[in-house]
Amino acid sequence: MWGIANSCTRWGLLGGLFLQNEQLLGQLLPFDFEGVDFCMTALFVTILIDQWRKSENHAPAVIGGVSAVLFLLLFGASRFMLPFLLLNKRELPKRIEYLGNVFPMAIMATLVVYCLKSVPEAALQDNLILFAGVVATAVIHIWKKSSILSITVGTAVYMVLVHFV
Repeated sequence: MWGIANSCTRWGLLGGLFLQNEQLLGQLLPFDFEGVDFCMTALFVTILIDQWRKSENHAPAVIGGVSAVLFLLLFGASRFMLPFLLLNKRELPKRIEYLGNVFPMAIMATLVVYCLKSVPEAALQDNLILFAGVVATAVIHIWKKSSILSITVGTAVYMVLVHFV
């Protein structure tokens, strides 16, 4: 236990050194981290794929994804989650209540759409780069079944394309 506390203290001191002099870290790592936020999209894609594999009923994912896309098109990128929030305030019909039991897949599909919400507004090149990252993430995850590997590779593909295309 003492070793863990000692290790945490050392890492805390090292982190504090970098935080106090923020230029130090930037000089040591002269790399533009633009695009690293794609890792959240990759995470949601891998979770959705895992849930899809485990479930025999894929209707929640399809309903969640399709309704999220519909709401995105109807309400725009800044307000498309509003209908989902409004549904939580009322007494739910039996069909929606059933979805509550299998809702995690629908939530992941909605989160993937949320991460891709800039697609209708972005330029074709930006959309292709985004979809290339999603496809790379999905293919690696389906092939290797490793979340860490697929998120890392998908994010790396996205970052390389953002910087060099």
